[in-house]
Amino acid sequence: MLLFTLCALGVIAPFATSQDLSAQLHNASATGDVQELANLVEQIRATKPYTYLDDLYKCYEGQPSDCNGENPPGWCSVYAPFTRHESDCLSVLHTAAVAWQSESVKYLTGIARMDVDALDKANQTALHAAFDSFTVYWHPCSPSFRNTVLALLAAGANPKLPFPYAGLNSYTVLHFEAYDGNRHGLVPDLVDAGADVNQKDDRGYTSLHAAAKCDFRLSCDDCGCSSNSCSDNPQKATCPASFTNYPKNATVQFFGAAPTLEFLVAQGGNPNAVTNDGTKPIDLVPKPDTGNLADSAIWTSGSCKNTYDYLKSVSAGAPAPSN
Repeated sequence: MLLFTLCALGVIAPFATSQDLSAQLHNASATGDVQELANLVEQIRATKPYTYLDDLYKCYEGQPSDCNGENPPGWCSVYAPFTRHESDCLSVLHTAAVAWQSESVKYLTGIARMDVDALDKANQTALHAAFDSFTVYWHPCSPSFRNTVLALLAAGANPKLPFPYAGLNSYTVLHFEAYDGNRHGLVPDLVDAGADVNQKDDRGYTSLHAAAKCDFRLSCDDCGCSSNSCSDNPQKATCPASFTNYPKNATVQFFGAAPTLEFLVAQGGNPNAVTNDGTKPIDLVPKPDTGNLADSAIWTSGSCKNTYDYLKSVSAGAPAPSN
């Protein structure tokens, strides 16, 4: 009777259907409308004080039909990229993560008390989902992405948890960021949050193997340091003389395979770690021994030379580069 009276007086808004409410939750989360998100959560709490979280972990089951219409809900633009995973079914927190909405993340993991490491049906946490949310091969450095990851880490997200990615089952977010040469300035934050620099994926790759790939499409050899972690021209600031005691929340970030490897080694990374087939990080540095002109151009231009030279200086029995 009390609930009916409150609804009639407009103190508590009458409930929509379960599907409509789920859509509203995901839409508010994806658009960063924290006030609307809070209002919806409080509505649910009013009737389900002990089980309200069930609604937040539940994915929006109407996604296929509603998102294929002429005027799909706003959150569909966030959800759509995940149709590449047949098992995807995101919680409200996962939706905030893939939409790079740090304020939604803070509310959901704080006041709403969602478990930051809860898994979706693809066995990904919200932290995994944020990293797996890029829809283009080139991973642009977005402050929104960085802030979302930092919000998840601040809420206690575990960066050591492996997740399925690119055909692997034991990839980690540190592998991802190291492969990108610390493009988003998150390698130190992940390590500070507990990421293991020597943790291996299915192939036996550590984060050092990932960084050593020196993939020019995502990383570079040594682009220097910048006071702006998303700078397109990072060679503006002086890198620290040593990465051994790299300051937490440093205002100057490094970018590139070589400085990333230097940081990982300073944090205890093993430059001589071998994969399942005996490959060391230095063996993965692009060298002009393939007969590929592009590889030769990369090497002679020096775009991976610093990476090779650094690993040679810290690796036992490093092979000489092919000419």
